[in-house]
Amino acid sequence: MARLNINLNDELLEDMDYHLGKEKCKSRSGFIEKALQFYIGYLETGNSKEYLNQSVVAGVRQGINDIEKQTMPNIFRLSVELSMLMNVLASAIDVTPEQLKKLRTDCVKAIHATKRRCSFENAVKYQNDYPLNDDFFENFSGKIEMEADEYDFK
Repeated sequence: MARLNINLNDELLEDMDYHLGKEKCKSRSGFIEKALQFYIGYLETGNSKEYLNQSVVAGVRQGINDIEKQTMPNIFRLSVELSMLMNVLASAIDVTPEQLKKLRTDCVKAIHATKRRCSFENAVKYQNDYPLNDDFFENFSGKIEMEADEYDFK
């Protein structure tokens, strides 16, 4: 590793010190090294737009990874709770396979009809033979993209 002496104006030095922690650099040398690597990459591409686009893509990918890390544990916890709920209900209710198949078909239709949204209120109305809201099937074309048997929630 080579040693260099450089002269920086006070304002630039203050900016660098301010951003040291943000960039997770332990020293000014580390910060300068990262800055030089970025700038050399920019020069080597010969096209600043292309290099900046790659930087943006890298930032977006990192953001997606961060969101995934936060979301996946919550989805897992919800899946466990849903599985527990389904097992409690299954042990308490006597439903035939034919009734379950019809319910699955009806639920698939309802989810398609409501643009993949469902509500407990509509489920209660359906189970108690109350009329659903007028707009419940407003956007339902009658065509189901997948048969209910194709939905395997095991």
